[in-house]
Amino acid sequence: MDHYTKAMALYDSIDNLAGQGSVRNEVGWTYILLGEYEQALACCQQAVTMQRAAGNRNGEASAADSVGYAYHHLGRYRDAITHYQVALNIYRQITDRYLEADTLVHIGDSQAALGERGAAAEVWREALGILTELDHPEAGEVRGKLRVIGADPNVRPLFNGVSGG
Repeated sequence: MDHYTKAMALYDSIDNLAGQGSVRNEVGWTYILLGEYEQALACCQQAVTMQRAAGNRNGEASAADSVGYAYHHLGRYRDAITHYQVALNIYRQITDRYLEADTLVHIGDSQAALGERGAAAEVWREALGILTELDHPEAGEVRGKLRVIGADPNVRPLFNGVSGG
């Protein structure tokens, strides 16, 4: 954490809000890795605010995804989905197809945790289509998730485009 403290001080001294937000999100991820989800949530929520104020859309999406991840691990799946959808909308706007798929996987994970298997299958299939299109190795993991819930990974999604809420 000492490195993050030094980086934050540096970004503070040059008034770089996007840099401050990036460091805050990294601190949040450190807390996530330590299993300290409440502390992670506080850091990542600050990062969203900083990145939004800085106009850094990619940073805002990354931080919103981190907030969703912290909420998911706190068992607050609806809150997780809400924040994942913020990230998803931004990734679609900036056309980052991999991160769009990754966020769809996260949404599906939260939906599955809520017992919403059909909804999870739909977004996982959408993610699978993107990952397959990108020839990304994570497509195999998504196929596995679909099989675990008894969904056929070869069926195309009925609805393309998770609502942004």
